[in-house]
Amino acid sequence: MAEIANQLIRSGSQIYVEGRITTQKYQKDGVDHFSTSITAESLQVLGKKPTDSEYPAFTPKSAEAANKAGEDDDIPFW
Repeated sequence: MAEIANQLIRSGSQIYVEGRITTQKYQKDGVDHFSTSITAESLQVLGKKPTDSEYPAFTPKSAEAANKAGEDDDIPFW
């Protein structure tokens, strides 16, 4: 499913995902850490397919610039 999603969606694409969320707790250097994984069982692309001009390809430099501009990495649906 990941290979198909990689071809169909880009950053900013609207999608609907159904699946499972699992959280694991582990310790590193005596500190509790948590890891969350999402296992997709189905994926649906919503809306029209974006063009390259609407959603330019993701590059590490563009992410770095966005973070410097004050955008944070918070997940919007939490």
